[in-house]
Amino acid sequence: MVTATHYDPVGELLGKLSGVLPAGDDQWVALCPAHEDSRPSLSIGRGDDGRALVTCHAGCNPASVAYAVGLTVGDLFQDRRKPGDGPKIVATYDYRDEHGELLYQVVRREPKDFRQRKPKPGGGWEHSIKGVRRVLYRLPELLASDSKTDDVILCEGEKDVDRARQAGFVATCNSGGAGKWPSDCNEHLRGRSVVIIIPDSDKPGRDHAAAVAKSLEGIARSILIVELKDIVGDGYRPIAKDLSAWFDDGHTADHLRGLIRAAGPTAKLIEASAAVPPWVPFPTDVLPYPLAEFVRASAAAIGCDEALVALPLLGALAGAVGNARRVKLKRTWSEPAVLWACTIGDSGGHKSPGLEAGSRPVFDRFREARREFKQALAKWQEAMETWKAAGAEGPEPEEPKLLAPWIDDATIEAVGAILVENERGTMVIAEELAGWFGSHDQYRSSSKGGDSAKWLRMHGGRELRIDRRTGTPRTLYIPFASVSLTGTIQPGILRKQLTADNRASGMAARLLFAWPPRRPIRWNDAEVDEETTEAVADLFTWLYGLDLWTDSKGDRKPSLVPLADDAKSLFREFVNDHGEEHAGQSGDLAAAFSKLIGYAARFALLFALVRMHTRETDEPFEQVDRQSMADGIALARWFSQEAIRVYRLIDAGQEEQDRTDLLDWIRRQGGSVTPRDVARKGPASCRAAGEAEKSLRDLVARGLATAALVQPDGPGRPAETFTLTS
Repeated sequence: MVTATHYDPVGELLGKLSGVLPAGDDQWVALCPAHEDSRPSLSIGRGDDGRALVTCHAGCNPASVAYAVGLTVGDLFQDRRKPGDGPKIVATYDYRDEHGELLYQVVRREPKDFRQRKPKPGGGWEHSIKGVRRVLYRLPELLASDSKTDDVILCEGEKDVDRARQAGFVATCNSGGAGKWPSDCNEHLRGRSVVIIIPDSDKPGRDHAAAVAKSLEGIARSILIVELKDIVGDGYRPIAKDLSAWFDDGHTADHLRGLIRAAGPTAKLIEASAAVPPWVPFPTDVLPYPLAEFVRASAAAIGCDEALVALPLLGALAGAVGNARRVKLKRTWSEPAVLWACTIGDSGGHKSPGLEAGSRPVFDRFREARREFKQALAKWQEAMETWKAAGAEGPEPEEPKLLAPWIDDATIEAVGAILVENERGTMVIAEELAGWFGSHDQYRSSSKGGDSAKWLRMHGGRELRIDRRTGTPRTLYIPFASVSLTGTIQPGILRKQLTADNRASGMAARLLFAWPPRRPIRWNDAEVDEETTEAVADLFTWLYGLDLWTDSKGDRKPSLVPLADDAKSLFREFVNDHGEEHAGQSGDLAAAFSKLIGYAARFALLFALVRMHTRETDEPFEQVDRQSMADGIALARWFSQEAIRVYRLIDAGQEEQDRTDLLDWIRRQGGSVTPRDVARKGPASCRAAGEAEKSLRDLVARGLATAALVQPDGPGRPAETFTLTS
């Protein structure tokens, strides 16, 4: 017969600690195992009832200390157990690296107590995994599967993973359970066709699933979150607490496959699509007079969104200033008056009328330049005849040059030739920007990227050299190559043009996008009044009259416009705030966000010049005032949010675009609609037989809408009405 001995919780704990030193009667100090401790910060004492009193002076709680050495909180109390009666280990789960080497184990002890431990070099276990790289459970098997054809199930625990694998699925999980997803593990899932997250049926599980889905944005091609449901005759209802319990209830692998198929698009959490923010109207109010008035009036007359006029108008404004002015931010940092603006929409969405209205001042300037050129050419021809008749004595009359405020031939050679003749710069106005994208490296198959690099220099208004195979001179040199851009494009074409090269080079990040919801075509009697039209015309005449300055060496240069002190303070705050937002982005959005700092200053320069013309500013000389900077920052912030929306729509594909169109349309109807409303007047993608109700139920499944039977005001049967949740 074995005689039970008294269990000593203090002795049990002290035997597992390092650096133990006596500190008085029944008092000890030691290195705390729950944090990196170089000096003893843990105090251990014995209570009156024999319990272990634990205090970490760095803030670790007793539970953390106990768990770090393989004990439970209960183990700190007296008479919890007899020798040999410790918690029974019921399962161990090995975490191995890519080569199959054991890194650490997760140990499950009765009743449901999980610990982590790593092997000691000389044998045995250390009940801590500090300094050990975290990997996914069953990583070698995961890497051995086909990333293109084998879907991966992400569970919340190792037991569920093993059950899923027994059922024939590729499955894995992270150690530690819900809320412990290590971002380092994302790379193990890069390029996976489908990742299916099956959370436990509780709030921590669902929160964990959403967090993992967000972490995998841009890593996996598509992500599904599938909640476990009991399959009954008329629908689904939550039942099992986890996947193992779900299988224990009698479900099979085929049931799980059916659940995944049935969930389909309603469970998709492709983060680039699930988090597409709603359309926020263009902030026309930040535009100074007469720009805001012109945008509102033109959009009303066309029947289009104000953004479709505002973006081309901003591009035209930048083109009118050109190299005449730059905004000075520091002695070594200035920004040119160059904008690249792109409006997105389907055919028939009023993009072209908006482009025409916003670009009208540029077209008018070109017609005026042609008239002036014809007159100057006639005078030059007369002067040449006189000069020749006099025996060509004296200097030869200088041939006039045709100013080119805009062009539509976007090849590098054509743009370079225009810039040589137009020191103020020029702009590209493109009815369809696919041609502009396609012109990059059109004649340079052997030197991919050369033209794109030159376009990036033109966005910065920097010096440019173009070496030509033909023409005189063979080398074109432009000291300040400034080219603004405005145009339109359809969503499907934009998806094709935003290639990996265009994204990686930074070309796409320099484009200012606007993708407003489509509006129905309706007759209206609105017109742009003559006063507004004339005010805009006068403004552009003044802007085109701004000149470069000549330095002591005879070089022509842009005049630098400094920031007023209060404007500089605003800009400094914006740079710091926006820098924090930029740090939270990745990939394409990070690139786009970085360019918006410079764009805020460029907007402010343009607005300040407009106010100088209209005498809205009290500044005694040319400088960017505080209001112009505030408005420029507000506009940059709008473009940053629209960039998030556009990139997520582009990356999500047509399905998410259709869903976003439906959401925008419902908002314009007041937030509540019936399937009949959608079928009769909704977006075209939802009007086919059965599509209206299907699309609305998809919104409900995603938590974007609710459904209820509503009794009409008059006679008739109740109709199912769908109302947006936000």
